[in-house]
Amino acid sequence: LYAIWSPWEDEKPNDFLDLANLNFIFGLTIPTASDLLPDLPVGRDGQLGGASLDVRLGVSYWGNITEVWAVFATFNLLVDTGSDYLGYRNSPALSWRLGGGYTPIKEVSVYAAFRLANSGQNHDPNGDVPNTGGTFLHVEPSVIVRPTDWLWLDLAASFPLYHDVTGEQVLPGMTFTFGVNFLIKKGEQK
Repeated sequence: LYAIWSPWEDEKPNDFLDLANLNFIFGLTIPTASDLLPDLPVGRDGQLGGASLDVRLGVSYWGNITEVWAVFATFNLLVDTGSDYLGYRNSPALSWRLGGGYTPIKEVSVYAAFRLANSGQNHDPNGDVPNTGGTFLHVEPSVIVRPTDWLWLDLAASFPLYHDVTGEQVLPGMTFTFGVNFLIKKGEQK
């Protein structure tokens, strides 16, 4: 669950360094498991997740170099908010994303980005949780198609390039996602 705030959203971004291109991100990682298996952030029902509520903070910037080329960057921080009711505690984590985009026509955009994520080991009442924490680098190509002004379809992939993990972990492989987005503008009715 997250929200994006653009304090300068009323300004029309024209130049690469306009403040209108800057966004702040606030989010919450909602508890998704009610009981954890020992040493794994997995519920006893096999559901990934944890029982803690964590805060995510971030900032993103989108700058248009030309009418068809753009660059973007995002920085996110997972803030440690304390232990859950079982004493499990997520380690703070950082994530950086840097990429570029090409929009040859209004209805189609192609993007590519590098994503670097790092976190320390999680903790429980006995100390560091084995097999948690590490550094990951992925390349992420994507395509967005806008058949109408209010409907966007996106296809994205993520390919691992590098990892350095603590202990033995199931490493992320290639992932593919498909999304449907509806754009609702404040003050407009359809």
